[in-house]
Amino acid sequence: METTQGRISTGLKIGEAKDNAAYWSISTTLKSDNKSLATVKDALGLGAATVDTAYQGLNKAKEVLDEIKSKLTAATQDGVDRSKIQTEISELQKQLQSIASSSTFSGENWLSVNSSAAGFTSAKTVVSSFSRDSAGSVAIGTIDVNIGTVKLYDSALGSDGILDGAVQLKATDGTNLTFGGAASVSGSTVPGAITSGGIANGAGVGGNATDAATSAYLPGSPLIFDDIADVLTFTVAVDGASSKTVNIRRGTVQNALSDSSNTIQISSAADLVRVVKQGLSDAGVTGVAVSLDASGFLSYTSTASLSTTAMGTRGVVVAGAAFTNTAGAETTSTVLGTVFDAAGGSTTYASAVAKTGMFTGPMLFTGDAKIEFSINVDGAGAVPVTINKAKIDAALGTTDGKINSVAEMQQVIISAIEVDTALEVGFASGDDLLVGALSDGSITFTSRGTGATSAVAVTATTVTQDTTSPVVVTGTSSIGVSTIDITDATMKARGATTDGLPGSALDGAKVRTAITAYITVVNEAINKVTTAASTLGAIAKRIDLQTTFVDTLMDTIEKGVGNLIDADLSEESTRLQALQTKQQLGVQALSIANQSTQQILRLFQ
Repeated sequence: METTQGRISTGLKIGEAKDNAAYWSISTTLKSDNKSLATVKDALGLGAATVDTAYQGLNKAKEVLDEIKSKLTAATQDGVDRSKIQTEISELQKQLQSIASSSTFSGENWLSVNSSAAGFTSAKTVVSSFSRDSAGSVAIGTIDVNIGTVKLYDSALGSDGILDGAVQLKATDGTNLTFGGAASVSGSTVPGAITSGGIANGAGVGGNATDAATSAYLPGSPLIFDDIADVLTFTVAVDGASSKTVNIRRGTVQNALSDSSNTIQISSAADLVRVVKQGLSDAGVTGVAVSLDASGFLSYTSTASLSTTAMGTRGVVVAGAAFTNTAGAETTSTVLGTVFDAAGGSTTYASAVAKTGMFTGPMLFTGDAKIEFSINVDGAGAVPVTINKAKIDAALGTTDGKINSVAEMQQVIISAIEVDTALEVGFASGDDLLVGALSDGSITFTSRGTGATSAVAVTATTVTQDTTSPVVVTGTSSIGVSTIDITDATMKARGATTDGLPGSALDGAKVRTAITAYITVVNEAINKVTTAASTLGAIAKRIDLQTTFVDTLMDTIEKGVGNLIDADLSEESTRLQALQTKQQLGVQALSIANQSTQQILRLFQ
C-alpha cells in the first residue's frame, strides 16, 4: 500500500533508481537531452531573428535601389536639372548606408562588415540540433550561412560589398568605358589586413594537449563499491576548457550497469567503459569518446573537429585519480591501477595545429607588395617567411603575381616556407610541417611532431602594399552604387568631356552613356540583393522547419519518458481502494474474532 500511495502522490511509477535502474537511467538521460534541445530551440530563435533582420534590411535596400534606378532613368532626359536629381540620389545613398548599419541583432550585422577586422569570418552558423549516438557521444548540428554574398558594405580595403564594390562600366555594346567612374590602378590588391587574404593575423599558437589519455584494466582486480560513500574521483579537461571533477559513486555504477545491488563491482574492461561514460555524463563532460584500444587500454579522445576547436586546445587530459573506500572490501593500489595504470598504459598526443582565417581573394602582388609572418614549429624558434610576387610566380609558374584560390595560396605558402626556412614542408612522412587547405577557405599548419612539446605558432603577420609604381590605367573605369554622382562637376572630373580631360566642356552623349551605365550597375546590384534575399529566405524557412521539428521532438521525448516512468493514476487509485478495502476487512475480522473469544471465556468463569 505504501508503494501505491507513493506512486499516487508523485505521479511516478519510477521515481528513483531503485524502482527500476534501467528505465530510470534512460529517462534521466532523455530528460537531460530534452533540456539541451530546449537550448537548441532558443538558439534557433536567435538565429531566425538574425537572419530575419538581414532579410528585412535587404528588402528595404532593394526598394531604395529601385528609387535610385528611377532617378537615374529620369536623369537621361535632356534639359533636366541633374544636380537636383543627384540631391535625391545622395539622400537615397545615405538611406542605404543607414539600412545596412542598422540591420543589427544581438551584435550581429551581416549587411555592413569589416572583413579586415581580427577574427572576422564570413561563415556564420546557427545551432540547429542536438543528438546522441548509440555510444553516448554528443553531436551539435548547425545551419551554415555565408554572408560573403549578402553583405552590402565592406569597410576593408578593396571592398567587395554589393553596394560599395567597384563594377566595370560598360557601354550598351559591352565595351568598357574610359570615363564616368574611377580609373583602374595597377598595383597590389593585397588586402589591408591578412585575415581577408587567407592568413589570420596572429593565427595563434597550436599547442599540444593529450589527445587520448589511456590506462590499463587489470583482470582479476575488480573495483568494488559496497558503500554509498565509496567514490572514484578524477579530473577531465577537454579541448583546453577548465578541468571538471568526475565522481563515480555506487549509484553511478548501478546506473551504468543496470544493477541495483548494494555491493557492486566493475569486473571487466567493458564495464569500466560504461561506468566512465556514465560518470562523464553525470558530471556534464561532453565532447569525449571513451573506448578500448586494440591493446585493451581505456582511451579518452576529443570528438571536436578542427573547424570547431580553438587552435592549440584540441585534446583530453585526465588526471588526479583517487579512490576512497569507506567500508567493506579492501582497496589497494593495484585496484586503483584498474582504472588508471600509468605504468601499463600510455599517453598519446595530437599533432599541434594552427588554423587561419578564410581566403576571400583573389590577391594580386606587384612591385614591393608582400605578406610577412613568422612560423615556429615544435619550439625550434620563430623563422620569418615572406610572400611576394617573385615567390608567387615561382610557386605557380605564372608571371602576374596573382593568387586566385585557397589551393593556390596553400601552394604558395608551402613554397615560401621551404625557400625561407630549413623546414621540410609537404606530405611525406619525414616532413616537419603540413600546410593544408580546408573547404571553408582556411589554411592549416600542422606539426608532424606527436610528442608532448609539439607546437605550431604563426605570428607577427604584416602586409605591405605596392608603393613603387602604381600606374593609372585610363582604358577602363569602374564605380559602385555608393559613389554614383551625376552632377556636372563630378562628370567632368570623371572624364565625360569632349576630349576626356577633366577641365574641358561636358560631352552630352558621354554623360548619357555614363548614366546609362550607372543604371546597369544599379540593376546588377538589385539582382544581387534579390539573390541574397532569396538565400536568406530559404535559410529562414529551414530554420522555421527545424524549430517545428525540435518542438515535435521535445514533445515526443517527453511523452516517451512519461510512458517509461509515469504512473497510471486511475489504475493506482483502483489498486489503493482495493488494498484499503482488504485492510478494513482484516481489521473487522480481527475485531469479530477478538469479541468471540471474550464470550467463550465468560462460560468458564
